[in-house]
Amino acid sequence: MTTQQLDRGAHRIAFRDEGDGLPVLCLHSLAGSLRMWDGAARVLARHYRVLRCDARGHGASTGTVPYTVEGTARDALALLDALGIARYAVLGISMGGQAAMHLALAAPHRVAALVLANTSAGALPDAQGRLAQTKARIEEIGYERFAAEYVASRFADGYASRGYADYLREALALGAQRYVATLRSILAQDLSAELWRLRVPVLLISGTADVSTTPERMRALGALLPTSRTLELEGAGHFSCLDQPAQFIAGALEFFSSNTKES
Repeated sequence: MTTQQLDRGAHRIAFRDEGDGLPVLCLHSLAGSLRMWDGAARVLARHYRVLRCDARGHGASTGTVPYTVEGTARDALALLDALGIARYAVLGISMGGQAAMHLALAAPHRVAALVLANTSAGALPDAQGRLAQTKARIEEIGYERFAAEYVASRFADGYASRGYADYLREALALGAQRYVATLRSILAQDLSAELWRLRVPVLLISGTADVSTTPERMRALGALLPTSRTLELEGAGHFSCLDQPAQFIAGALEFFSSNTKES
């Protein structure tokens, strides 16, 4: 599968486009890349046109700071427009879930269905403290060790998880500056007062072993989304699509099939 580039002037967005049918846009998590969706894309592309892109500064995308969730959403919308895609579904995890919410709020009439995995509306009371702790930890042990800790903490089985080595390579390539800049934007999010406006079908996927976005926090997100339902994956961590890929994609496929028939 060939990776293509969308020229946005100051930066370029790397993307892959495969399959036919209703487009499904896949947005990845912090320090990851479009490769996070390799397994899911192989299954989704049997039924849909699958479009995945690297966030600014991640993977093969280029760009300079600031790295923001809002910028990722704008880049994704520009990509959809450049490809002439008027209506689509969105699948976003963690940071990608926040970007997906921004995208849906910006153009709700274009979104057929929305899957949000392991994410939140923001408005975290400990946001500034967490950012300070992250910066202090990187300074204390160095970014290479920090990245190893971070990636392990997001998988249910830690360092032994399948997919750990691949994700760690992406995180190391991101680098400390871009990691911190992007995390700052993630922690600054507060979509809690806006989500009531969304009337598209929403599936929330959580993992019982997610220490970052716990099932309780996902249920709190669901309370803000009047058209949502929840799928909780037993034994999945924050990267639920990698920890429990079969259950994850089965749930997403069933949801898309049930909610996009007229799109």
